[in-house]
Amino acid sequence: MFKKLLILAAFSLAATPALAAEADFYGSWKITESVKAPWEDPANPMTTDDSERYTDKVVEIAKGSMKGPDLMGCGTTELAVQSFPYAGLFEGGLGVKPGDAAAPYDEAKAKRLAEGLGFTAEPVESLMQGCSELILHRLDATTLVFGLNNRIFTMKKQ
Repeated sequence: MFKKLLILAAFSLAATPALAAEADFYGSWKITESVKAPWEDPANPMTTDDSERYTDKVVEIAKGSMKGPDLMGCGTTELAVQSFPYAGLFEGGLGVKPGDAAAPYDEAKAKRLAEGLGFTAEPVESLMQGCSELILHRLDATTLVFGLNNRIFTMKKQ
Protein backbone atom coordinates (compact mmCIF):
# COMPACT_ATOMS: atom_id res chain seq x y z
CA MET A 1 0.00 0.00 0.00
CA PHE A 2 2.76 2.45 0.96
CA LYS A 3 4.62 1.67 -2.27
CA LYS A 4 1.48 2.47 -4.32
CA LEU A 5 1.10 5.79 -2.52
CA LEU A 6 4.73 6.69 -3.23
CA ILE A 7 4.30 5.86 -6.93
CA LEU A 8 1.09 7.90 -7.12
CA ALA A 9 2.80 10.85 -5.39
CA ALA A 10 5.74 10.67 -7.81
CA PHE A 11 3.41 10.78 -10.83
CA SER A 12 1.47 13.69 -9.32
CA LEU A 13 4.62 15.70 -8.72
CA ALA A 14 5.89 15.00 -12.24
CA ALA A 15 2.64 16.26 -13.77
CA THR A 16 2.39 19.39 -11.63
CA PRO A 17 4.86 21.59 -13.61
CA ALA A 18 3.12 20.82 -16.92
CA LEU A 19 -0.32 21.59 -15.50
CA ALA A 20 0.97 24.75 -13.83
CA ALA A 21 2.56 25.91 -17.09
CA GLU A 22 -0.68 25.22 -18.97
CA ALA A 23 -2.68 27.14 -16.37
CA ASP A 24 -0.49 30.20 -17.03
CA PHE A 25 -2.22 30.40 -20.42
CA TYR A 26 -5.75 30.22 -18.98
CA GLY A 27 -7.95 33.31 -19.11
CA SER A 28 -9.24 35.89 -21.57
CA TRP A 29 -6.87 37.13 -24.25
CA LYS A 30 -7.69 39.95 -26.65
CA ILE A 31 -6.07 39.96 -30.09
CA THR A 32 -4.80 43.53 -30.29
CA GLU A 33 -2.77 43.81 -33.48
CA SER A 34 -0.93 42.07 -36.27
CA VAL A 35 2.13 42.75 -38.40
CA LYS A 36 3.40 41.29 -41.65
CA ALA A 37 5.48 38.19 -40.99
CA PRO A 38 9.14 38.20 -42.09
CA TRP A 39 8.74 34.89 -43.95
CA GLU A 40 6.25 36.25 -46.49
CA ASP A 41 7.60 36.04 -50.04
CA PRO A 42 7.40 39.56 -51.49
CA ALA A 43 7.12 38.08 -55.01
CA ASN A 44 4.03 36.09 -53.93
CA PRO A 45 2.25 38.03 -51.18
CA MET A 46 -0.89 36.70 -49.52
CA THR A 47 -4.04 38.04 -51.12
CA THR A 48 -5.97 37.65 -47.88
CA ASP A 49 -5.42 39.67 -44.75
CA ASP A 50 -6.89 38.13 -41.61
CA SER A 51 -6.24 41.23 -39.49
CA GLU A 52 -9.84 42.41 -39.54
CA ARG A 53 -11.18 38.91 -38.85
CA TYR A 54 -9.11 38.48 -35.68
CA THR A 55 -8.13 41.93 -34.31
CA ASP A 56 -10.16 43.04 -31.28
CA LYS A 57 -11.59 39.52 -30.80
CA VAL A 58 -11.29 37.70 -27.48
CA VAL A 59 -10.00 34.17 -27.00
CA GLU A 60 -10.95 32.25 -23.85
CA ILE A 61 -8.53 29.53 -22.75
CA ALA A 62 -9.46 27.15 -19.95
CA LYS A 63 -8.58 23.61 -18.94
CA GLY A 64 -9.40 21.46 -21.97
CA SER A 65 -10.98 24.22 -24.06
CA MET A 66 -10.32 27.21 -26.25
CA LYS A 67 -13.07 29.53 -27.51
CA GLY A 68 -12.70 32.42 -29.93
CA PRO A 69 -12.98 33.47 -33.57
CA ASP A 70 -12.55 30.98 -36.43
CA LEU A 71 -9.44 28.82 -35.91
CA MET A 72 -9.24 29.95 -32.30
CA GLY A 73 -12.74 28.67 -31.51
CA CYS A 74 -11.95 25.05 -30.90
CA GLY A 75 -14.27 24.42 -27.99
CA THR A 76 -13.20 21.23 -26.23
CA THR A 77 -9.63 20.38 -27.18
CA GLU A 78 -6.40 19.00 -25.83
CA LEU A 79 -3.89 21.59 -24.64
CA ALA A 80 -0.17 21.04 -24.20
CA VAL A 81 2.73 23.30 -23.32
CA GLN A 82 6.01 22.87 -25.18
CA SER A 83 9.22 24.85 -25.21
CA PHE A 84 10.76 26.04 -28.46
CA PRO A 85 14.12 27.59 -29.35
CA TYR A 86 13.93 30.80 -31.38
CA ALA A 87 14.60 28.74 -34.51
CA GLY A 88 11.42 26.73 -33.84
CA LEU A 89 9.04 29.66 -33.40
CA PHE A 90 6.29 30.10 -35.99
CA GLU A 91 7.03 26.64 -37.39
CA GLY A 92 10.61 27.73 -38.13
CA GLY A 93 9.53 30.72 -40.20
CA LEU A 94 11.93 33.24 -38.68
CA GLY A 95 15.07 31.71 -40.19
CA VAL A 96 13.92 31.06 -43.75
CA LYS A 97 14.73 33.15 -46.78
CA PRO A 98 11.42 34.27 -48.33
CA GLY A 99 11.00 32.95 -51.86
CA ASP A 100 14.01 30.61 -51.68
CA ALA A 101 13.08 27.24 -50.20
CA ALA A 102 16.54 25.86 -51.06
CA ALA A 103 18.38 28.49 -49.01
CA PRO A 104 19.96 27.19 -45.79
CA TYR A 105 18.15 27.89 -42.55
CA ASP A 106 19.63 30.92 -40.77
CA GLU A 107 19.54 30.47 -36.97
CA ALA A 108 21.24 33.83 -36.37
CA LYS A 109 18.47 35.54 -38.37
CA ALA A 110 15.82 33.63 -36.38
CA LYS A 111 17.41 34.83 -33.12
CA ARG A 112 17.66 38.43 -34.35
CA LEU A 113 14.02 38.48 -35.53
CA ALA A 114 12.75 36.78 -32.34
CA GLU A 115 14.52 39.36 -30.21
CA GLY A 116 13.13 42.10 -32.47
CA LEU A 117 9.64 40.80 -31.72
CA GLY A 118 10.36 41.10 -27.99
CA PHE A 119 11.40 37.58 -26.98
CA THR A 120 14.07 37.76 -24.28
CA ALA A 121 15.03 34.16 -23.48
CA GLU A 122 15.07 30.68 -24.94
CA PRO A 123 13.33 28.33 -24.80
CA VAL A 124 9.97 29.99 -25.38
CA GLU A 125 6.99 28.46 -23.58
CA SER A 126 4.24 27.80 -26.13
CA LEU A 127 0.69 26.44 -26.00
CA MET A 128 -0.40 23.91 -28.57
CA GLN A 129 -3.99 22.80 -28.96
CA GLY A 130 -5.47 19.83 -30.74
CA CYS A 131 -7.93 21.55 -33.06
CA SER A 132 -5.78 23.72 -35.34
CA GLU A 133 -2.16 24.28 -36.24
CA LEU A 134 -1.96 27.58 -34.38
CA ILE A 135 0.68 27.69 -31.65
CA LEU A 136 0.53 30.46 -29.05
CA HIS A 137 4.02 31.61 -28.05
CA ARG A 138 4.48 33.40 -24.71
CA LEU A 139 6.22 36.74 -25.23
CA ASP A 140 5.83 37.73 -21.58
CA ALA A 141 3.39 37.20 -18.69
CA THR A 142 0.63 39.22 -20.38
CA THR A 143 1.41 38.77 -24.08
CA LEU A 144 1.06 35.85 -26.50
CA VAL A 145 1.82 35.84 -30.24
CA PHE A 146 0.87 33.47 -33.05
CA GLY A 147 1.45 33.29 -36.79
CA LEU A 148 -1.33 32.94 -39.34
CA ASN A 149 -1.35 33.51 -43.11
CA ASN A 150 1.91 35.48 -43.18
CA ARG A 151 1.00 37.70 -40.24
CA ILE A 152 2.07 37.70 -36.59
CA PHE A 153 -0.79 38.46 -34.21
CA THR A 154 -0.43 39.79 -30.67
CA MET A 155 -2.76 38.82 -27.81
CA LYS A 156 -2.98 40.67 -24.49
CA LYS A 157 -4.27 39.14 -21.25
CA GLN A 158 -7.52 40.77 -20.12
